[in-house]
Amino acid sequence: MHPVLRLTLCLALGLTACTSPSTAPRPDTTTPPPAMAPTPSITRLSLDAPAFELTVGARRSVRATVQGAGNFNPAVTWASDRPSVASVDGQGQVSAAGAGIATVTATSVQDPSRKASLTVTVTAPPAPVPGPVAPTVTGMSLSHTALKLTVGGTQAVTATVQGTGNFNPAVTWTTSNAGVAGVDAAGRVTAAAPGTATVTATSAGDPSQRASLTVTVIAPVPTATVTGVVLSPTNLNLTTGGTQSVTATVQGTGNFDPAVTWTTSNAGVAGVDAGGRVTAAAPGQATITATSVGDPSRRASLTVTVSAPAPTVTGVTLSPASLTLTAGGSQPVTATVQGTGSFDRNVTWFTSNPGVVGVDGSGRVSAVAPGTATVTAVSVGDSSRRASLTVTVVAAPQSPAPTSDPFAITVVFPNGTLLTPAQQAAFTGAAARWSQVIAAGLPDVAGVQISTGARVTVDDLTIVASSVPIDGPGKVLGQAGPRQVRPGTSLPLWGEMQFDSADLASMEANGTLTGVILHEMGHVLGIGTLWNRFLAADAASCTAATQVQYTGAAGLREYRALGGLAAAVPVEDGYGEGTKCGHWKKSVFGAELMTGFVSRGQMPLSRLTLGALADLGYSVNYAAADAYALSNVAAQGLDTFPIVERLITPDGVLDEPLHRH
Repeated sequence: MHPVLRLTLCLALGLTACTSPSTAPRPDTTTPPPAMAPTPSITRLSLDAPAFELTVGARRSVRATVQGAGNFNPAVTWASDRPSVASVDGQGQVSAAGAGIATVTATSVQDPSRKASLTVTVTAPPAPVPGPVAPTVTGMSLSHTALKLTVGGTQAVTATVQGTGNFNPAVTWTTSNAGVAGVDAAGRVTAAAPGTATVTATSAGDPSQRASLTVTVIAPVPTATVTGVVLSPTNLNLTTGGTQSVTATVQGTGNFDPAVTWTTSNAGVAGVDAGGRVTAAAPGQATITATSVGDPSRRASLTVTVSAPAPTVTGVTLSPASLTLTAGGSQPVTATVQGTGSFDRNVTWFTSNPGVVGVDGSGRVSAVAPGTATVTAVSVGDSSRRASLTVTVVAAPQSPAPTSDPFAITVVFPNGTLLTPAQQAAFTGAAARWSQVIAAGLPDVAGVQISTGARVTVDDLTIVASSVPIDGPGKVLGQAGPRQVRPGTSLPLWGEMQFDSADLASMEANGTLTGVILHEMGHVLGIGTLWNRFLAADAASCTAATQVQYTGAAGLREYRALGGLAAAVPVEDGYGEGTKCGHWKKSVFGAELMTGFVSRGQMPLSRLTLGALADLGYSVNYAAADAYALSNVAAQGLDTFPIVERLITPDGVLDEPLHRH
């Protein structure tokens, strides 16, 4: 091969030497470099034990082995994480300081990342074994601090000895008084006789240690036995309503029960309470018995005789307590006698001034002349018991002198009226009756248009009376009242009276038509329809009122003369619209004409109603009033029933408020 080509190939192949076959190798004449020393390093650090135990105060050395390369430093440092448990010095000496667990660590000085640890468990040294304790008695106690026994009784007492070591628990027993209480070697106490004794337990191991108890011995209790019951008093005499205590004494032996229970044979005659107090209920006899609770077979009884009390008058009361009468009037007074037993309930009546007031044997007081007098009721059974009332007599209102212009009521019957002639006569008769009690006429008023359409001259009151359908039979009987008031007065000018055509025949048949017509005509005159200014009530309207009274002076005076005692004249406060506030109170005034009730008997037109007419402004004739007394109210109401009606009033009158009281 060409030398140049071979060299190139050798170079291309990366051969370090290419020689020509014909060329021999040359010897290496260069000097090799010196060898390099390794870098010092730590490869491993270990301890001769992974863990060990020490007792407090003990020591132990730990050896650390360091391995590495090169010229490494084999030194280590030592540390403990809990020196209070185990500390370590620079040579690896571990010292146990206190009970617990600590970690001891060796760290390479050359490479602090190389370290090794072990666990040291330190325990406390074992407690010393105590030597033998000398036996000692330290105290004693007894199961009972005191005993109470009955003669012959026994009770075991236990003694407990306290001490140390192998002490002797035995005791000896003694008594201070064997005649009262003895004690055996086991501590059983026996009661011999009443009294007290001290029983003592003494330690056999140390006689200075002892404990005592007091024994009280009592005599045996005899068996409880009830032998009898004794009562005091042994018999009783009482009057009705009287009371008296009875004592029961229970006799017996031992601790017997002294209690008793009380019973009566007749509670209607005499009762007895748990304490032995006897109460007389009615005349007769009863047996009171006390029974022993401890022995129900033991009992004692007494007889109670109850008699009626002796008649005794204790007082007299009068009703009413005072009276005001109009001269000529009268009113009964009721005397009530109180007392006990079968007392006399009669009284004798006296008047202090017969010229002013008289009184009859029944207590009816008669007003003779104006003035005052005392009426006295004296008990017949005991004249020291009496009661009196003062009677004031006022002069009777003088009836006006006859006038040339009497009061006239003109009744107009419309054309085609359904009223029969007899019914029309009842209207004119009622007008005549009212004209009797109204004493003087009023000025005539001409050109007054009434409901018939006619214009009339009114002298003194015109009433249009008719029969019209209202609501069928048995319901509203009629409606009446003033339609127009006289100018400048509160008196009616004309009014209307309308009766239900369905009821007229039945009222005529049962005899009530005349009374109802007279009643309704009173409403036209203003009674109940024009009197609101005289009413006092507990509300501002009649609908809401529950108590209504009339306060007009003349009406109140006549009410007082009748013996009325209320502050004002009672007005009807019930029975609904049409009756309430428009009539005298039926429960007080009975069948008086202007209550809201009709009677088949008499319906008196009383001085009370005339007084109301006088308050309205009429001149009235009291002498024309019917006889009437409040004392007859109960009898007057026996055959009455409500007048179902409607009251007619001029515009605005119904809206007039009531006076509050």
